[in-house]
Amino acid sequence: MTLFHYDAQNPDPQYLEDLATGYWFSEVLFTAIEIGVFTQLEPDGKTTTELSAALGLSPSGIGRFLNALCAMGLLTRHEDRYFNTAIAGEYLVKGKPHYQGDSILWRKELTSHWKGLRNCLESGGRLSCAPETESDAGRPERIRRYINAMDSVAKTKGKEILSFFSGLSLTGELLDVGAGSGAIAAGFLDHGPSLKATLMDMPEVLACTREFIQAKRLS
Repeated sequence: MTLFHYDAQNPDPQYLEDLATGYWFSEVLFTAIEIGVFTQLEPDGKTTTELSAALGLSPSGIGRFLNALCAMGLLTRHEDRYFNTAIAGEYLVKGKPHYQGDSILWRKELTSHWKGLRNCLESGGRLSCAPETESDAGRPERIRRYINAMDSVAKTKGKEILSFFSGLSLTGELLDVGAGSGAIAAGFLDHGPSLKATLMDMPEVLACTREFIQAKRLS
């Protein structure tokens, strides 16, 4: 299986076009989250006039932009009103329990580093997402933003993992390697209150992990 579910043995060049323009979709998504489109449309939708006024944008520009989001399956239109689809309403509305906006915008920060992929291949190294001029004081803040971004992803993945244990009584000890925010371990602890968990990660990450765990009211 390939991206976009294309058959790689089918000589249709459209697949190549979709690969080459994939960043169009991500830039539309990044921008929609940054300006708060999905949050503004929840729960009753808005017209282009209402939304442009709320966001301080051109009505003609926002109209074309909303149509692009409809084509991507993130919005739907009924007469002159635009609404979030189920996936946008669940994961892209700020303040919702499963909001994924922070993790998606973290990906935007990585795009400039991926432009150095050729240099990476020539040197035999690997992509580094750390700024070249990052100070010792700046590294903890970058890690904190990363852990915060990944926390929402981990909580969603944790729910998927826990579904495999439905109906089972979980006891004993749990080892979470590469714990990050501790969201997956926390999900297991909620599911099995008698469980105990050991969280393992890099020391500078665990400094953030402790804060997330305490915020979840776990010792």
